[in-house]
Amino acid sequence: MITLAICDVDIRVRKSIRVVCERYFESRGLEYQIFQYAAGEELLLDDSPDILIMDVMLKRMSGIFLKEILEKLCADTRILYVSENRNHMSEAFGRNVYGYLIKPLKETLFIQKMDEIVEDILRQSQCVFLQKDYQFYKIWFKDILYIEVSGRGTRVYINSKDEQMKIFATDISISKWEEGISNENFCRVSKRIIVNLRYVIDIKDEIQLSNQVNIPIGLVYKEMLKKKYEECKIRRKNIHRNAPGTDK
Repeated sequence: MITLAICDVDIRVRKSIRVVCERYFESRGLEYQIFQYAAGEELLLDDSPDILIMDVMLKRMSGIFLKEILEKLCADTRILYVSENRNHMSEAFGRNVYGYLIKPLKETLFIQKMDEIVEDILRQSQCVFLQKDYQFYKIWFKDILYIEVSGRGTRVYINSKDEQMKIFATDISISKWEEGISNENFCRVSKRIIVNLRYVIDIKDEIQLSNQVNIPIGLVYKEMLKKKYEECKIRRKNIHRNAPGTDK
């Protein structure tokens, strides 16, 4: 299930974009939910959607400011701007910004951008069921910050607002995790740790993660880590290469 939010002050625009989105998802055979908001403050009261289509000119809180808040919250929401205002294109760059389309919306360009976004979502949508307090929880690979050896098993650290959901103890060995995660964003960085490169802020003597945790790097893993991290950055640049001014 892909969740999509449309944020625009004009209800007519929201309705017209919704129609285009419904047509897109149905043509791709994808399950979806669509939510509509007139202001960014309303959106922040709910769970972050997978996709956010919004104008830069919103009530009180601009679309640029809303993007910055979502980045600080480490939300994995993919953003597509749709606006008649060309003056904010240079501010539209961001970790999860996929484009800046000009109203009236050209459906061919919209479909192209949506294909890029959905492809990224599906690539990140692998999951695993982990047990805690006699219950099983579905954990998306995209939400895993890092995995660390603990005794004969591992601890899995999750990007979650819920304190109870941030750490899971498992019987799965680090080598089994490495075999099971078929995702280019994960990298073994030492004998004890696998890191999700999507949450890496910088690599120096240690790895700096977006949750303020520093991870030590094993010497024999350093070159591979740097290579995979650069590949990860290139993939992101390719996604964002036309973000401002894509509607030409």
